[in-house]
Amino acid sequence: MEKILLTLKEAKKQIQSANHLFSVTYPLLGEWKILMRIVLCLKEGIVHTMNAMLFHEYLYKRVTLYKESRENLRIFRQKFFKILDFSDDEVDKIFDLLSLAERCSKSQIHFSRNEEVVLLNEIMEKSIFNEKIVKDYLSLSRKFFLNAQSIILRSF
Repeated sequence: MEKILLTLKEAKKQIQSANHLFSVTYPLLGEWKILMRIVLCLKEGIVHTMNAMLFHEYLYKRVTLYKESRENLRIFRQKFFKILDFSDDEVDKIFDLLSLAERCSKSQIHFSRNEEVVLLNEIMEKSIFNEKIVKDYLSLSRKFFLNAQSIILRSF
């Protein structure tokens, strides 16, 4: 039970960090690399929130956890987004955020062009995102965390 609460606390910390970076630091400095850092913080917050939900359900023997994180992610997508009252579109956006964070961390080349961040991978496929997209991801991540937190804390 303590592990669940610590994981939730870390998720809250990451999402608050991303919120601070977006609302205070980014407007002050205007540095596009901060948007990349926000995406990575949001990813960590979402992953910690998912882990807390999975640990919670595992504690009550409602789900089996696997060593393979992709399998746990698949289980989460199948079972928990309905409980959290998320639409299919919102679920897709969360997985888009996770994918974008993966591309941010693995990107060989990244630069800013016309108020957008451009990421290029090894074979020069590009991914583009901007402040508006990050803002949408931030609000979605907050909703995800708050819904999960309320479900977890209701059972304690």
